[in-house]
Amino acid sequence: MEARLEGEAAGIAPLSDRRGDSEALGLDPRPGALRREGRVLRNILIIVYLVVGVVVASVHHYFTHLNSLTSVLSALLAVLLWPLILFGVSLHIKWGRFRRVGRFEAETPCRTPATRSGRHDS
Repeated sequence: MEARLEGEAAGIAPLSDRRGDSEALGLDPRPGALRREGRVLRNILIIVYLVVGVVVASVHHYFTHLNSLTSVLSALLAVLLWPLILFGVSLHIKWGRFRRVGRFEAETPCRTPATRSGRHDS
């Protein structure tokens, strides 16, 4: 049969020795200290993520004309979803491009000088 080792015989130091080890390593031995350090690291990562998002959105011209709600929403989406921009997804919101026709949406026709007169040079 196997004999179960407990405590120091199993290689586990008593709590008082472990607390001294953590102090020697420069760690805070108080309860909850690791949780606080985790929150600080998480907050730093969130700030870095948002800063990178602002840089990527700026490089891709999402901050050029913030004079309408759609452009502000596009910029906000670009900052939050910046990895999609790096994969080539356009997050520019364009609402005036479609007009409602019955139950379906159709694209508005593009009027060029040649089509305004009704003539086509073909």
